[in-house]
Amino acid sequence: MPSVDYFRGLAVVLMLLYDFVLFFSSTLPRVLQHSRPDMLLFGDFIAPFFLFIMGLALPLSVNNKRESGVSERQIFWGVLRRAILLLLIGVLVDDLRSPLLGGTIGLGGTYYIKWGVLEALGVSYLVSYIIMRFGARTRYAIIAAILAAYVGLMTNSSFAAFVQSHSHGSPLSALTWASIAAFGMIAGVRLVNSRVDYEKYLYRFGATLVMIGTVLSLFVPARKEMVTSSYALITAGGSAIAFMFMYYFIETRALPRVIKWLRPLSDFGRAALLAWILQYAVPGYLIWRFHTYGKLDAWLGIPLSVLMIVVVWLLIRGADRIGFRLAV
Repeated sequence: MPSVDYFRGLAVVLMLLYDFVLFFSSTLPRVLQHSRPDMLLFGDFIAPFFLFIMGLALPLSVNNKRESGVSERQIFWGVLRRAILLLLIGVLVDDLRSPLLGGTIGLGGTYYIKWGVLEALGVSYLVSYIIMRFGARTRYAIIAAILAAYVGLMTNSSFAAFVQSHSHGSPLSALTWASIAAFGMIAGVRLVNSRVDYEKYLYRFGATLVMIGTVLSLFVPARKEMVTSSYALITAGGSAIAFMFMYYFIETRALPRVIKWLRPLSDFGRAALLAWILQYAVPGYLIWRFHTYGKLDAWLGIPLSVLMIVVVWLLIRGADRIGFRLAV
C-alpha cells in the first residue's frame, strides 16, 4: 500500500534529519530538539511514527502471506527471524558507530552495548505479532496491562534511574515501545477488515489515545527519555492522526501532484533499513570530526544535514536501480 511506504519514508527522513543535526550542530532550535525532560516536542513523535507504521503494516503483510498459502507456522518463524535480525543488526550498527562518537569497538574501554532504535523495533515487531494472535478485546487488555505495569515499575526509583540513564530507555522499556507498534497493529487489522470510513476511524482511534494519554500525563508526565506510558499513548494517538492525512491524500484522494512531489518518501520507506545504516556510513568522517573538534553553528549544521539526507536518498535510489535490497 503506497501510503504505508510514504508514511514510513516520512518517519525515516525525519529521524535522519534529527540525528544529523545532532551530529553536526552545537545548538539547535526548539523545533529540532527532542527527549527534553521538561516538555513534549514534535521530535518526540518521530520514532513512534515509525513504530506505529511498522505495526500497521504487520497485518497487511500477514494477510498477504495467508492469501498466498503460507502457513501460520511459516509466518511465525518469518516474524521471529526478522525480529532477531533487527536486534543483531542494531547491536552491530551501534557497536560500529561508537568510534565516531568517541568510543571504542567492543565491550572493553569506555563503550558498552547500547539499546538502540533497531533493537526496540525488533522487540516491538515480535510483541505486536504475538498480541495480534489474540481477539480484539484481549489485545487491548494486554496493551493496557503492559502500560499499567510500567506505571507501577516507574514508582521504583532504581528502575526509573536505570531507564533514564540509558539510550532509548534501555531494554527495560522495550514493552512500552512495543505498545506503540501494537496500537499500529490494531489500526492495521481494521484496515485489512474494512476500509470504509477509515480516515474517521483513524481520527477517533488517535484522538481517544491522545485523550487517555493526556489524562494519564497529569500523574505520569509524558517523557520520551523515560518512555512513559502516557508518552506511548499520546504519541501512538498522534501517529494515527498523522497517518490519517497521508492515507487521505495518497489513497482516498490519490492526488497526482501530491504523490509526485512526495515520491522520495516512498524511496526512503522501501529502503528504510539501508537508509538507517547509510546515515552513519556516508558522513562517518564528518560525525567523528565534529564530535572530536567541535560542532557547527545551527545555520551551517542544518543545511549540511539536509545535504546528507539528499546524498543518502541518491544512494538508495541507485541501489534500487541495480536491484540491491537490504531486507530482513
